[in-house]
Amino acid sequence: MLGNWYSKSAFAFKPQKERLKYDYGINTDYFNFESYLSSLLDCYQYIEKDFPYMFEYIVTYLILIEKDKSLSYEEWFPEINSDIFKELREKILNPNSNLAQGGHPIKYLFREVGIEPFFLTDFFEESFF
Repeated sequence: MLGNWYSKSAFAFKPQKERLKYDYGINTDYFNFESYLSSLLDCYQYIEKDFPYMFEYIVTYLILIEKDKSLSYEEWFPEINSDIFKELREKILNPNSNLAQGGHPIKYLFREVGIEPFFLTDFFEESFF
């Protein structure tokens, strides 16, 4: 979801003011960003340990989405208590900010979570001995 959000191909999370502005009365579902962040804060150590590439991409996209918007999450999502963003930065984003400088190719994430590659560049070359 975060990758799609960053690439602007889908918007799983929207602040309340944007949902009201752009939905034109259409019943559109959005995920609850506050619940997502709360769950991430509760489980990030397990995610980092068990799914290190997924964790890398979560951190990277959370940093890049905010940077791309040129607006802090607190300003962008005023309906969410700002303490959650403070905790997110203190526990996850700031200590791992180096991940946003460029990490592993996405094929590592695909392999980690069991997604079959689509593009040739997403396959691993297997060595045969």
